[in-house]
Amino acid sequence: MTKVAVVTIVPESFRVLLRAQIEHIRAAGFEVHCVCSPGSYVHDLARDGFVVHQVSLTRLLRPVDDLRAIITLTRLFRAQRFALVHTHTPKAALLGQLAARIAGVPHIVNTVHGLLGHDGVPILKRSMLEVIDRLTCALSTALLSQSREDVSRAVRRLMCRKEKIRAVGQGIDLGRFDPDRFDAQRRRILRKQFGLPETAIVVAMVARFTREKGYPEFFEMARHVSAARTDVHFLVVGATLDERDPIDPDPERQGLAGRMTLLKDRRDMPEIYACADIVVLPTYREGFPRSLVEAAAMGLPVVSTKIRGCREAVADGETGLLVRPGDVTALSEAVEMLLREEAARARMSKATRQRALREFDEPAVCERVLTLYDELLGGRKMRAGDSIGCTALANG
Repeated sequence: MTKVAVVTIVPESFRVLLRAQIEHIRAAGFEVHCVCSPGSYVHDLARDGFVVHQVSLTRLLRPVDDLRAIITLTRLFRAQRFALVHTHTPKAALLGQLAARIAGVPHIVNTVHGLLGHDGVPILKRSMLEVIDRLTCALSTALLSQSREDVSRAVRRLMCRKEKIRAVGQGIDLGRFDPDRFDAQRRRILRKQFGLPETAIVVAMVARFTREKGYPEFFEMARHVSAARTDVHFLVVGATLDERDPIDPDPERQGLAGRMTLLKDRRDMPEIYACADIVVLPTYREGFPRSLVEAAAMGLPVVSTKIRGCREAVADGETGLLVRPGDVTALSEAVEMLLREEAARARMSKATRQRALREFDEPAVCERVLTLYDELLGGRKMRAGDSIGCTALANG
């Protein structure tokens, strides 16, 4: 059986981003090994039959620890003799691909979840980050990008040849994220369970608790709107993963006591979206924001920023509204417009679910990954099982 390794920094990435892909890859006849740092989800992966290798990997730049990680990964790749190593997220891409090259792995694939040197970064820092982007592109046998804009940028900036990179898109389980699963009675029950007012218009933000996601702008907008309207309640959902730039989401300390609910480290995201009326993400940097794709699948209008990734997730004026990053006035005006115009919310709700069905289908993304594996490795072991992984996951 052909062995492949899928590498990411934190095990939660396998749950949130990659579970359908690794299921699909395994169903196609590959032996899938998951490589990540220690964490609680490691036990879930092992329970479900995946081979898991725990390596000390961190999201931050720590030269000594990173060198140890490269040595450990190189030994692992040599010992296991993988036919292909597939890396995800920037730090895993750099360390994992370097180790795979040293170990002589025949094929190295990296999924670009967002080029680091994007336009929103100051030019000096952007130049430094682009060096890392160029290195990770050079180390790959082939590249998959969630964002079409990143494909164009990589080719235009001569980071790689056009033939080396392709768009894979962003997909989710459209059966699990389906608004038809939640009638009015169930939504009332869920709102009570989460501590949300039954009749309020709920404006939600789903993102890591870090400043670059636009939390300061969100909180300022929420304070402005709260002062003008008593029928609006705010909801923030996330986790603290970024030690470099954390934000304190406590409602009382943000001046939103009684007007905002805080939820942390959740796995019941469809139920949470079912309680919301509008989703806001005033982010500064994205690859292809999953929360906006989830919101689209749940038929929720969105207010976000005019940046890479968000421009692909949101059709401006059709499924949501896009504003300039950092512009709290424009953000507040966009949210207030949706609050004021119920007909616009209803129109966007219908359009965004239809767009999700067309563009954010998870099995299609899984199949694009397998198509690349097929091209690199020269044929799959079990074509009859090509669609089993995602289908089984959706039904489970």
